[in-house]
Amino acid sequence: MKKLAAGNWKMNGKTSTMALDAVGLSLADLEGLTVDQRLQAVMGQLAKIEDPSRRSALAMDLLGRSGANLAKLTGTGAEGIAALRAEADALGMTVSTE
Repeated sequence: MKKLAAGNWKMNGKTSTMALDAVGLSLADLEGLTVDQRLQAVMGQLAKIEDPSRRSALAMDLLGRSGANLAKLTGTGAEGIAALRAEADALGMTVSTE
């Protein structure tokens, strides 16, 4: 998930840029977004990839080791993550700054 932090896409060089291209995103698409919004964008694009092996490989390239942990969620896309976030909120498993 560190790769989603501001500036880390650029530091990871060609591999990250190629992986972003492979899912239909660019650095410009992600600039100015929060980490949460970046995750939603990446997961939404990964969900469009039908081949689970390719989807998992790109998740690893884009999200690092946590990509392996999130690989099962990539098939659900941004909607799946939103549903899990809502469930975590309902169960009191999240921390808010509000």
